[in-house]
Amino acid sequence: MMRLIMSELLIFDHPIVTACSAYRALYILNWIYRYFTEDHYIHWITWIAGLVQTLLYADFFYYYFQSWKNNAKLELPA
Repeated sequence: MMRLIMSELLIFDHPIVTACSAYRALYILNWIYRYFTEDHYIHWITWIAGLVQTLLYADFFYYYFQSWKNNAKLELPA
């Protein structure tokens, strides 16, 4: 029952996840830009945490894209 409710909620939240993913992708581009243009710009903890968050968004978008491509209901693995 809880799985069904959570998967239903995630279907309505995909615009929010899309916006957060776009933000994170642009932020990573900012890190790359600042790494090459500023001296001593190395923040390992920030970079690792941002990459982990981006991978989680990418995982969601993989399942979202597969459901969109197959014209099926979005079902996330549990």
